[in-house]
Amino acid sequence: MPATLGRTLFKVTAALASVLASFWFTLKILDYSGTPEDPNADLIEVTEATYGMNCQGSLRSDGRVNQVKAGNATDVISRICTKARESCAFAIDVNQIGDSAPGCSKDLSISWRCGADVTDHRVHVASEAHSKTISLICPGP
Repeated sequence: MPATLGRTLFKVTAALASVLASFWFTLKILDYSGTPEDPNADLIEVTEATYGMNCQGSLRSDGRVNQVKAGNATDVISRICTKARESCAFAIDVNQIGDSAPGCSKDLSISWRCGADVTDHRVHVASEAHSKTISLICPGP
């Protein structure tokens, strides 16, 4: 009887060790394959900026119609916020952005993303946007 008891204890111990080892390896695999934290999660990327869309179709003083294009300020705002982390604050300046609709008080709309996150953040500044200060901010984790 003692030999049988010894073999049984050995088998139970071996089975328990096998279960514990499997559990430990599973945790290690989950930890290893888990989504790594994005080191650029606070890096601002401007996806679109439009200056003066509220003036689209309005008449200019010379009788022509304002032809404002969506995204007309994307390049300028992108350059202003290049490599900005967490936030990008700047004064809206028609001399930098360009006058997309002469004779009309213009608004400004900006969309941006933070790091690899596909969520679009948006801000809108009502007309007249020129000389107002704006901040693009990446929310914390």
